[in-house]
Amino acid sequence: LSEQNWTTSPLKSHPNPNGNNMVHIPEIVEKTFPGTDLQLPMLVAPPIPDPRELELQRRNTGDFGFSLRRTTMLDRQPDGGVCRRVVHFAEPGAGTKDRALGLVPGDRLVEINGINVENKSRDEIVEMIRQSGETVRLKVQTILELSELNRSWLRTTQGLHKEVFDV
Repeated sequence: LSEQNWTTSPLKSHPNPNGNNMVHIPEIVEKTFPGTDLQLPMLVAPPIPDPRELELQRRNTGDFGFSLRRTTMLDRQPDGGVCRRVVHFAEPGAGTKDRALGLVPGDRLVEINGINVENKSRDEIVEMIRQSGETVRLKVQTILELSELNRSWLRTTQGLHKEVFDV
């Protein structure tokens, strides 16, 4: 903003005939401050986290200790358009806070045993995991938008591990 600042008048609430309060949204008022030159900092996108490769051992319960979750994400194209794509997440199993597994909430599944699974169905992915034998190799990519969730989960699990080791 150069030589100007945008402010609004205070919000006012008025009852309507139904007894509900209606909020009056004030207009934007332009004010200028001669001699000032406010520069906004340059926005820098955070770096995309590197993919991680994990090797998981089959547990005595027959599984590998993680869950698959499917969702649809919107991707912005270079031309500004938006497209939908199905994404599968490999996350710690329900109630699991096992950091040794190496997975955190929001890990997008990229490969299983060296085979790209980004365009495979959930059933195909489950079958690939079932046929993995005693170990399965996963490549996962943290979704940038979920990185705060990952940090929060890791802080929580670190606190749990600290309590366990302090006993």
